[in-house]
Amino acid sequence: MPLIRLSPLLALVAFSWTTSLASAQDTAVVQRLMQHGQMPRDDARALLRKIDAQMEANAEAGGDRYDDLRQQTNTALFGAQAGPGQGRAEYDQRLAQVFDRLRSGLDLATLQVYFRRRSNASVLCANEWGVTMGECDALIAAATLTRTALPYLAPDDGRELESTLRGSRVNRRLAHEIAEKLHATMLGVPQSLRNDADGRIMLQLLQACPGGSSDREAQIRSWHVGPTEGMAQCIAGAMTRHGGADTAARLFGMSPRAARAFVEYGARSNPTPAVAVNTPPVEPPRNTTPRVTPPRNTGSPQVTQMSSAQALRNQGAAFARGGLYPNAAASYQAALEAEPRHAATLVALGGVKLAMRDFAGAVACYQQAVQIEGTNDTYYVALGRALAQSNQREAAIAALQHAMEINYDNMQAREGLRALEGDAPPPPLPEIPERQQIQATMGPLRGAVQGCAPAFTGRVDFALTITGDTGEVLEVAATGEMTEDERYCMESVVQSARFPRFIRDTLEISYPIALRGR
Repeated sequence: MPLIRLSPLLALVAFSWTTSLASAQDTAVVQRLMQHGQMPRDDARALLRKIDAQMEANAEAGGDRYDDLRQQTNTALFGAQAGPGQGRAEYDQRLAQVFDRLRSGLDLATLQVYFRRRSNASVLCANEWGVTMGECDALIAAATLTRTALPYLAPDDGRELESTLRGSRVNRRLAHEIAEKLHATMLGVPQSLRNDADGRIMLQLLQACPGGSSDREAQIRSWHVGPTEGMAQCIAGAMTRHGGADTAARLFGMSPRAARAFVEYGARSNPTPAVAVNTPPVEPPRNTTPRVTPPRNTGSPQVTQMSSAQALRNQGAAFARGGLYPNAAASYQAALEAEPRHAATLVALGGVKLAMRDFAGAVACYQQAVQIEGTNDTYYVALGRALAQSNQREAAIAALQHAMEINYDNMQAREGLRALEGDAPPPPLPEIPERQQIQATMGPLRGAVQGCAPAFTGRVDFALTITGDTGEVLEVAATGEMTEDERYCMESVVQSARFPRFIRDTLEISYPIALRGR
């Protein structure tokens, strides 16, 4: 085949068209991140570049294997039911198309597949993509067209911590190294967690700082706020019980001098993180009293009468992420005065009260939230956790069971029930039985049907009407070349079948059985 050369003008047109298409895709994703993820434009663009870079790196790695990202890209291209191809030629062709899509960057189709709504979606996103929980929240919101509860806040950059360290007689270079390494490590979880001794220490640090929550997602969110002064004090203080400077150097990648300065800073600050380690998500905590790092200003939140409820929620979230729980509670309470029936604010306030070990207050907040939004399974999980921590086991089990009745796939509710030794509710009924269930019910009847006409060879078609409430067969009619007595016998056999229950009132099916007489 002769080589086809494009004229410079046509090449420029083709390049411009491709560039315009990519730009349009980028703009659409950025707009969704801004609108639904509530991200500033620059942060949205920076996040898109991070995702694009990982997609391109996957494509450039090449090979002929499908990893998880390539499988999801294949789904975006060819649909959820499509496989990698029937034969080798189709397999190679589809894989090449997957690589092309990966190189082209994130668009709306891949956005909706990569960041779909699922259980623990933000944690899984952070682990798979190495971005923060806040960025994952924005990506999931953009993919599902569901507005985030609070505007996006970029992680703390550590500058204030650097200033504090220098005020504590740490030299400029070491202060910068401590803040930089702490920032990278805190934002690197959960992707960086390992199943070894250091990994177990890191999990204990996650649970201890800022303290007040045994929920893994909440812990990771706290670390993804970045190296605020309160979090740095808490972590540095906890290091004195986990090997001191040597362990800090390993965990955070600090030089020996920086690690010593960091641990000494924690000893001077003298925080007291105390949360039970390795407790189930909703198990009542041990009788330890966490110490909350006091805020610089423990008075009312600095707002004016013109501040909106959203601004107050934003402020409350910022205080909570930094471990400043009294200020966070005041901000959320002020937001509730403006919008008393805002369920998400009640849930946020409940989380702060849990961190302050005000279990009764947390329960009251969550109970109000589920009264307002009774179909939100995550709110019932939060209520169950608070009830468990206030030693109301039976009520906690009931709340978690209700969460599973709303969303049977809620793994937090299931794990909580397991921890409390409660029974999970039965799975929800399907609209109609699945094909495999029908086959499993009818298949074993073949021998009894053949027994009605031992010499009969041929096919018998059964028309059934099944009731959903009980799974019983209301009516059955058999057609085929058999005598009336044989027909009656066969219909009686099928009449005795019991199918799995389903939601629809009745279901009519036609089921053939092939018989081979002796």
